[in-house]
Amino acid sequence: MKYDFKDETVQSTGLRFPKLELKKDEVGRVCPLSPKFEATITHWVTKLGYVHCFAKADTWEQLVAIERDGGKPDECLLCEMALRADTKEIVQLPNKRMATYALRYKTDMRGNLLGGQLSYYLEIWLLGNKKFRELQNLRKEWGNLQNHDLEIICTEAKYQNFDITLKKEALWNKDKVVKQAVIEYFKAEAVKYDLRKCLGDEIDIDTLKRRFEVIRRRMSPEAEVGLSEQDMFSKETTKKEEEDVFAKAETEGNIFPAEEGEKVPEATTKEEKKETEESSVLDSLVP
Repeated sequence: MKYDFKDETVQSTGLRFPKLELKKDEVGRVCPLSPKFEATITHWVTKLGYVHCFAKADTWEQLVAIERDGGKPDECLLCEMALRADTKEIVQLPNKRMATYALRYKTDMRGNLLGGQLSYYLEIWLLGNKKFRELQNLRKEWGNLQNHDLEIICTEAKYQNFDITLKKEALWNKDKVVKQAVIEYFKAEAVKYDLRKCLGDEIDIDTLKRRFEVIRRRMSPEAEVGLSEQDMFSKETTKKEEEDVFAKAETEGNIFPAEEGEKVPEATTKEEKKETEESSVLDSLVP
C-alpha cells in the first residue's frame, strides 16, 4: 500500500535497486520527492532477508495492528514460525517498514556539492518506524518536505542510523530550468523501481516451505522437529534446490540491514497545511 503524507490516508496499490546508504560519519543531502510512501509489514528470515507477511494488511490500521499484536499466526505462516520455539530464531516477528524515492545530491563526505555543481541521482530510502516518525514530525512543523532538503549524518553504518536536519530550501527547486529537469528525471527513473519489491521478497507458501526446510537443515542438520506437523516442511528438497536457495541468500537475501530499537508510532492527525504546486506535479508522477 501507499501511505500519503499529504492527507495521511492509505491507498491500495527484484531486489536490485539504488538504496540510500551512507558510511559512518558521512554527511549526505537528500530531498524526498514525493509525499507518498510505500508501507508494508515484513519478517526478517535468516538467509532469505526480508519477506512480506501473508497477513491481510490493506490499511494503515491493519499494519499497526499486526505489528502491535506480534503477528497474525492464523493468517500468516511466517507469523506462526516467529512464535514457535523451534523456529523463532530463524523468523523474526513482523515489523512495519516504509520506502520512498529520494533525490540525493552528489556531495563529498562532508556534504558539500562536488565541484560546487548541482548534480543528483535517485535512490530508494528504506525507513523503519523511528526514521519515518522523524519525517512525519518534520512535515507537521515545516509542511511539504519537497520544498526542503534534508541533511543526513550517518551515526551508525550497520543499521543506517541518521541524524536529520531540515534545510530552509531545496536546491532542486531554486531554478525553473533545474526544477523541470529534475521532474523529467524523476519521471523516467521512478517507474523503474517497485517500492514494494524494494521492501521485501514476495514468496508463495510452497516455495517458502521448501526454502525454509533447506535453511533448517543447514543450520541444524540433525533437527527433525516439526517436519511432519501439518506437512509444514517438505522433505523432498533436492540438492539443486538447496544450492539455489543459498545462492539467492548470498546475492540477495541479506542486502537489507535490520532496523533496531524502533517502536510503533502513534496515530497522527490530518495535516492542515496547503500543498504547493510542486507537490502536485511530483505527486502525479509517482508510479
